[in-house]
Amino acid sequence: MHHPLSIPALSLALAVVLVAIAPPAAADAGKPAWSPGDFWAYSHTGSVFDWVSGPGTYRVDVVGVDTVSVGTASYEAYRLRLTMNGSNLIEFHGGDVWYRTSDLSLVKLTYNVTVTVLFQFTVILTLTYDPPVATRWPLRTQDTWTSSSTRSTVTQILPFGPGNPVQALLDTSYVVEATSTVTVPGGTFETTPLRAQSGERSTTYWAPSAGNYARRQTFDGNNQETSSAELTSYRYQDVGFLGMPLLVWLLIVVLVIVAIMAVAVRRGRRRSIIPPPGYPPR
Repeated sequence: MHHPLSIPALSLALAVVLVAIAPPAAADAGKPAWSPGDFWAYSHTGSVFDWVSGPGTYRVDVVGVDTVSVGTASYEAYRLRLTMNGSNLIEFHGGDVWYRTSDLSLVKLTYNVTVTVLFQFTVILTLTYDPPVATRWPLRTQDTWTSSSTRSTVTQILPFGPGNPVQALLDTSYVVEATSTVTVPGGTFETTPLRAQSGERSTTYWAPSAGNYARRQTFDGNNQETSSAELTSYRYQDVGFLGMPLLVWLLIVVLVIVAIMAVAVRRGRRRSIIPPPGYPPR
């Protein structure tokens, strides 16, 4: 008599579980899980964050998770502290960036700079996206989608009050391109390029092992590069699910299933030596 939990059945169950919980294939990029203490530093050329032009550097540090309101909606978002060095004409005083936790879409950006052109003046710039321009995870090669958002830009020149919001409708189309290897000052990474088209074209090379992009480039209508950023250093803890990396959970599940299989085999052997009813004991 065979035990209901036979070795073939348990092996099949193990295979199903491993497929279900395994990380995305190399051609896919799963959504990073950020945590306080993570950071990414970049060198850049061209204009970034509207007011700051390169060459220069910037860095974002994960501070925590906030609730941020844009329009009539509220979003749970990672809050990152932004520091930057750029043009000699602009002194950067720091800023904050909020990315929606569900898909890492940009929700809000604010920072202030001192600009020197004949005289000095300080500018506080705030951008919001209503709704955020959605990213669909995991990124799978050849996936496509579109997303619409209204970007609102508020410029305040101190000591005056905020100016009126300047709004722009963004209709963005996305294409996930084939996996490629990217070498930047921060290392060599297997990346999943995400191409976005909304007026100008951009390509963001997501690096799962770094938890963020390794390179980002923008191009004008003539396919001329207008800006670029490359990862120079980073710290990514990859806390995964319930505070532990997914690989750790994978190993735990494997060990549990192996233990169940061992117990099932031992019980099956014990039952096999018990004489059937009606037979005298040996």
